[in-house]
Amino acid sequence: MDQLEARRTVNDGSGRLSNSHRPDPPGDHTDDKNKSDISVSVDDNTATSHLEKGLCTRQHLCVSKDEDGLEDTFEDALEEVHEDKALVEDREIDNAAKFELQNDIFSMFFLAPYGSASFFYSMIVFAVQIIILILALINKLKPDGDESIFKIPARNDPEVTLSQFLAIFIAVVVSTDVVDSLEVFLIKYDETILHDYPDATWTKWILSNILRFIEGILGIVVAMVFIVQATDVLDLFLDFTAVLFVSDLDNVAYYIANKGYTGAESVQSLTESMLDVTMCQNERFDDIMGEMTRKKQRRRMLYKRTVFYVILLILLVGMIGVYALQKNGFFYKTKCQRFQINLPAEEYAFFEKCIKNKSDDEWMQCSDSWKAKGEQGSPINFSQFSGVYKMKTKVNSGGADLSHDGRPHYEQVSPSEDFYPDNRDKPSGIFRYCKNENAWVFTIEGVSKGANANDCSWLLKSPETEADTMDDLPEEDWKVWTGAIDESAVDITCLDCKDTKSNGAPDQAKDSGCNFRGEC
Repeated sequence: MDQLEARRTVNDGSGRLSNSHRPDPPGDHTDDKNKSDISVSVDDNTATSHLEKGLCTRQHLCVSKDEDGLEDTFEDALEEVHEDKALVEDREIDNAAKFELQNDIFSMFFLAPYGSASFFYSMIVFAVQIIILILALINKLKPDGDESIFKIPARNDPEVTLSQFLAIFIAVVVSTDVVDSLEVFLIKYDETILHDYPDATWTKWILSNILRFIEGILGIVVAMVFIVQATDVLDLFLDFTAVLFVSDLDNVAYYIANKGYTGAESVQSLTESMLDVTMCQNERFDDIMGEMTRKKQRRRMLYKRTVFYVILLILLVGMIGVYALQKNGFFYKTKCQRFQINLPAEEYAFFEKCIKNKSDDEWMQCSDSWKAKGEQGSPINFSQFSGVYKMKTKVNSGGADLSHDGRPHYEQVSPSEDFYPDNRDKPSGIFRYCKNENAWVFTIEGVSKGANANDCSWLLKSPETEADTMDDLPEEDWKVWTGAIDESAVDITCLDCKDTKSNGAPDQAKDSGCNFRGEC
């Protein structure tokens, strides 16, 4: 009678594996050639392999006449599978509960003895980071003339706005120090670390994460200031990259120390020993998140992702708010609102069109007073439109009216009474931006160059410019339309006065142009 032997591998409690035998199951006997020796081995790394072996064993012995023996063998294999699955799960849980220290100078600070080269090395790098970031922030926020709040531009081109949103996402992805520092709530300080690192106390553990958080937050704030102040795509990413490099100095300094470039063997030795240091997950966090299971690693990643997306959401909401204020013309409030503008004494025989087109309204609708001026041969003299021009604002929000090509426009406050004697017909002069001409232009309400004119019917035109307001316009090289194109100059003076008092005493030199009420 053939015998079926199953050698079973078990743990004898000492960590060694041994084989135990059990009697051959009863069954039909065949030749010795048909004897089967089934061995089920334990693979600590992959429990699934046992199940596959068990299934293969059963399939291989399906032709055997000893069905009871085969059933027992398969059950033994399944028991081993379950035992090994438990071992694998325990290891997964143990690995999920362990946290490796970050490879940066803050972890060096945590482990380094007070007064050691590693301690001072980490503190010097941290100080350099903070000093550079603070100096950059002061420079970017320093008041400068009529700049808006935080020096945010009043308007940006679409490509710049898109780059700003992309830069925010990159900043949060690259700046991981904030997320890493907040992991302190997940990690339980283990006092056994004091055996190898006597100065790695709980206080230093908390302090190292506080320093990491301060550096990370400051880096994100400075990056955000650079982003919202950007007016050019190339300049944005150049400045932004510089800020990210400074924020990443803690990791760069660790790499330099690990390669031995500092010249101090103790510093290099500490960076190498850090790789073997792990911390355990906080039990209080386990109570909140649930029992220790194989999903612990997922919970940890969920925590980190939550922090990441919260930071990203805050920055995106801030950028969306800035964009909305720009579209509403809010930041033009800090620009000069009123200008004294003196136009050249050039003439344009416009009213003659009212006579030439009396029977035909191809050019314009002329009032009786304009037709009378045409009959009298009176031209438009641009100097009569000199005066005060004020930025047009929205009634509800107070922001600038951006209805003309995305920039504010300026309307004449009090049109000339001499030129328009009747109260019914007093069109005012307007300064606005003309996108078709890529310049600022002067127009008069109702005065057109014709129905097919696509040049904003300009009567005066500045040199080509991207200026957002009249503050930045040149006064020379203006084009004047007199039926032909001539050149002239326009005098532009801001009438908004700013307080220039210093220590209670006014600056006489700056205030004289504003009747000693401030700087114009």
